[in-house]
Amino acid sequence: LYAYGAASLVNCTLYNNFAAGQGGGVCAYYDTVSVTNSILWSNFAPVGRQATVFDSGTPPLEGAIRLSHNDLEGGLAGGAGLVDLGGNFDSDPAFVSPATNPSDLRLTS
Repeated sequence: LYAYGAASLVNCTLYNNFAAGQGGGVCAYYDTVSVTNSILWSNFAPVGRQATVFDSGTPPLEGAIRLSHNDLEGGLAGGAGLVDLGGNFDSDPAFVSPATNPSDLRLTS
């Protein structure tokens, strides 16, 4: 998700996405994105695999990603402008079949 304005994601699964530049799962441009009770897993980007704020190379960063109660592969590492509101963790979400339907979770998830 590339957000060019304020956005809010609640109860979402962002899985197996690719960005050539920044933010494989979520990239905020010049505004705030809130992510709550979601799974960001198996996304890829050279900068901020799961989430990052766009960095034009000229400080300061102009945005933020506010994260609360999410399952983030790799935790909060690697992303700029991430605001940890608590309850975030890094644990295999136990998808039933990640290749065909990553929204289904095992009972043990």
